[in-house]
Amino acid sequence: MKACTVIHHPLAQARLATIRDKKTNTELFRRALGQLGLIILQEATRDLETKSKRVQTPLSPTNVRVLARDILLVPILRAGQGLIGLADQLLPEAQNGYLGMVRNEQSLEPETYLEKIPGRLGRFE
Repeated sequence: MKACTVIHHPLAQARLATIRDKKTNTELFRRALGQLGLIILQEATRDLETKSKRVQTPLSPTNVRVLARDILLVPILRAGQGLIGLADQLLPEAQNGYLGMVRNEQSLEPETYLEKIPGRLGRFE
């Protein structure tokens, strides 16, 4: 897994500009954040493993690609909560977990105060 992915898509840059502008009102900020979230989710899921599955169409059987593993979405409270609803739209079959983290003001390191993650993590992507 890469440590960081920079998204250069023009729509992502335009939505980020809206979010960063101090003159942006709350409604426009939320809309731009949601749109940017969809772009980020598309990039984040680009390399998910798939497998072949046979389905019956109205005309004939065919092979399709489906996700090979279960998906676990883990937002970091509160910043990540805005994206979880969007992720649920794209991945309705995904399970959710939650992490609560704060910055230690002395060490400036993150500290976990809440960890709600389903067991058997090996089955998740």
